Amino acid sequence: MTELRERYFQWLYDQVCDIHDLNSPYSYTIVCDIMHQYLFRTDIPHDDNRAADGVGLRNDFMFTERRIPHPRELARLMGPEASIFEVLVALAKRCNYQIEYSERTWFNIFITNLGLDQYNDWYFKPQHQWRVKRIIEKFNNRTYLRNGRGGLFPLKKPDEDQREIELWYQWAAWATEAVTY
Repeated sequence: MTELRERYFQWLYDQVCDIHDLNSPYSYTIVCDIMHQYLFRTDIPHDDNRAADGVGLRNDFMFTERRIPHPRELARLMGPEASIFEVLVALAKRCNYQIEYSERTWFNIFITNLGLDQYNDWYFKPQHQWRVKRIIEKFNNRTYLRNGRGGLFPLKKPDEDQREIELWYQWAAWATEAVTY
């Protein structure tokens, strides 16, 4: 099962990143692996939809593997809940469906807005792990700023506290603000 999990992680990574070189400033395998270790919290109403999108990627993966997914096999693949990495990959796909930038571009926007872009594989040192985990936990626990800074979709002039709004509505406000300003 470990081999299948590793192939699944690589498949997810390939959806949003081009580079697999630990010596490249454009590779984020370490950060993505850390995100994949955290389960996405669905404390905000309707964020369970984002988690369901993340879990749904497992079916897509099994299809590419030419395997008929059995529910128990899918649950063993990662567990019943989505990882943060799965959610961000699925969100990049959903955002790209609305505004075609490419899934890779959307994912890079997420990484940049979270402040993880500086922790590429080339720069990453073992002592950075706690910083990366702190950033991921800040996002997952919604302890970022009211305007969304520290999260995925920071706003210049938010109408509401972004920590209390589902991710999809945060994205909609962010996209609207980007067009307006």
